[in-house]
Amino acid sequence: MSSLNDKSVVDAKISDHNPLIYSNNGKDVFCTFNILDRCEYITHGDKAFYNNGFRTVETEEQYNSRLLKIADVIEELAVQYNVKYFFLQEAPSPKIGQMFYQILQSRLGWLTIDPKALFVDSDLGGVYSSGGILTIFPADIGMENITEEIQSYISEAHKQRAQAFKITRPSYQTFQIANFHGKYKYQDFMLNDIKALLQKSFLVGGDFNLLMEPDVRIPKSSAPTQKGIFLHSTYDAIYDGRV
Repeated sequence: MSSLNDKSVVDAKISDHNPLIYSNNGKDVFCTFNILDRCEYITHGDKAFYNNGFRTVETEEQYNSRLLKIADVIEELAVQYNVKYFFLQEAPSPKIGQMFYQILQSRLGWLTIDPKALFVDSDLGGVYSSGGILTIFPADIGMENITEEIQSYISEAHKQRAQAFKITRPSYQTFQIANFHGKYKYQDFMLNDIKALLQKSFLVGGDFNLLMEPDVRIPKSSAPTQKGIFLHSTYDAIYDGRV
């Protein structure tokens, strides 16, 4: 990334996931990007763990500084790579990320960036400082939030880990998208959830935390997390089930 002196996001330690881009014939460009919650060492009951692949802890000031660099990366993806749809995971709450969102809104006025639309996993129970799912769209489209609708299609494990929308544009076919942050311990559920939405012609993107990809023969973009960051590489991906 030029905004990171030609380093990758992971090598620059801006996030423990690199952004992943998908385009279908150049008409629309999508990006899934886990932007990494504030780095913490978490103790929760009898469990203790780092919430990040760098195995580090950040102060609030350090986290805010990193968010500004994340904003630079998102701007570069939007301007240089023409990304118009962002599937973000581990996005900050409106309060914590106030400056981050204000900067994005001021720089990328052609996109709808609404932190109030953040979808947070209620299972987190206040342990994490943010950890939300946020989807960003072009400002000139029609958008309907259908997150409640997909609850009947997906597993209980991911009902609080997915956000979905119906997209309508003049002179273009209506389509549906879903943004996921999968739970690592529920591999089979995640595979089945992806397949369930693809059968309903969704474009599905996210940090799926999958050790193996689903066996689907459709247009896609996928990549494992960078080696040496996590104990096991898992997949970030965008699967295009639109017809």
